[in-house]
Amino acid sequence: MEKTVQTPFGAVRGTKDGAFLGIPYGVAKRFCPAEPLRWEGIRDCGRFAPVCPQPGWLGRKPEGTSFSWTGAEGPLTLNLWLPETLPPEGAPVAVYVHGGGFQVGSGSEPGARAEAFGGGDGVIWISVSYRLGALGGLYLGDLAGEEYTLSGSNSALDVLLALKWIHASVGAFGGDPERITVIGVSAGAKILAALMTLPESQGLFAQAWLESGATQCLRSRTAAGQVARGFLDLLPGVSLQDLATMPLEPLLEAQARLCDRFYSTCFFGPVLDDGMFSSRWQEDWKEGKGWRGRVVLGSARREMAFALPEETFFEEVHAFARGSFGEEGGRRAEEAVRRLSQGTEDTREVWIRVLSDFMYRSHTDRLARRLAESGSTVWLYSMEAWPACHGMGMSHILSRGPESAVEHPALARQMNGSMRSFLLRGDPGGPDLPAWPEFHPDEGAKLFFDTEPSLRFPKDDVLEEVSEYSYNIGL
Repeated sequence: MEKTVQTPFGAVRGTKDGAFLGIPYGVAKRFCPAEPLRWEGIRDCGRFAPVCPQPGWLGRKPEGTSFSWTGAEGPLTLNLWLPETLPPEGAPVAVYVHGGGFQVGSGSEPGARAEAFGGGDGVIWISVSYRLGALGGLYLGDLAGEEYTLSGSNSALDVLLALKWIHASVGAFGGDPERITVIGVSAGAKILAALMTLPESQGLFAQAWLESGATQCLRSRTAAGQVARGFLDLLPGVSLQDLATMPLEPLLEAQARLCDRFYSTCFFGPVLDDGMFSSRWQEDWKEGKGWRGRVVLGSARREMAFALPEETFFEEVHAFARGSFGEEGGRRAEEAVRRLSQGTEDTREVWIRVLSDFMYRSHTDRLARRLAESGSTVWLYSMEAWPACHGMGMSHILSRGPESAVEHPALARQMNGSMRSFLLRGDPGGPDLPAWPEFHPDEGAKLFFDTEPSLRFPKDDVLEEVSEYSYNIGL
């Protein structure tokens, strides 16, 4: 029998299996912050909502394909799965925020569903969808006026609104609002890390598990403005007023043309506009104004292994570095490659190390230090098992679904058990893992997830010669 739950925003009816799909948590005018959505009567939540509008691919357009897109504008939604049994004291809650370079993805994709994590243990699993690409991150604040001040940060603000909905509503489903863990990979991890800089994030979730993403997504107004102007150049004759009402297809086609390059994953993300995300966020965090709690942070050894096609790697890599890190950051990347290439013939692997450290690993380690210094309990890990690429640890954790296939099944069971322990007990350790102490900046403990996991204390594990931000790019 379908279950009906009365939330503070309205009643929802789920499926016989205890799934509530396509629950609306907000509604928004195009390019404007979303507002909570309330309704009368019972809302049927028995099927997934359409995905947020997005092109048919991420970044570089595949050869031989024509433009395509999917999705629809409408209420922003989340999905919730109840376990078979709920503990009487309230179930722990896992909130998954998908990746996809701020351009593609949804909370309904197979890897975001409860079945990917696996059942049991009385955990309520929730996945969140948020606006993508230009609709979620085109910064119009300096071009279109005060109404659009926060337009560049809408993806992150959507997730913030979802977390407020979840904290207020999950008790009605049998969840414990004080035991919410947010989980993010890639763009999802970056959004959650950015939200941690906001004072209002405190209390919305107690724990976080982030992989392949940190605060490098926080964009300057200058960088965000460059992206906006590049986008508008692709729509000649379209006014700023037209953007808010024009059909989706030409808007998404312009976005796809803008993002037709390998480094376009740096084009969207929250903006340091001092309206929501403060340019003083580091100082604020030191003063105790940011989020504090328990957090597991991870990155992969070869994050950028598949960033460029192998056959054209050396033709593309210099432009990729400058596009990703800006002129100065690109120059530093080239210098690091020259220094580290001495005595090795595998220059491509050196480039992968430098790009991985500059784009991801240095930011994850910085975030670990910043959180530990501000009073959070932190555990740090590195995905080492071959090919140790972007998001690979999370794909092993979420490998219980019928469509999942992973390179290292035994490691997948260990990593899944580690997250399960974290959700239930607030500690990612487990009987199949080495002792995993908390991370302290002066010691630097890091668990290396390899075919044989090991604890290490690496002093020079990552190169930190790049700016605090990887998203201060130029077109």
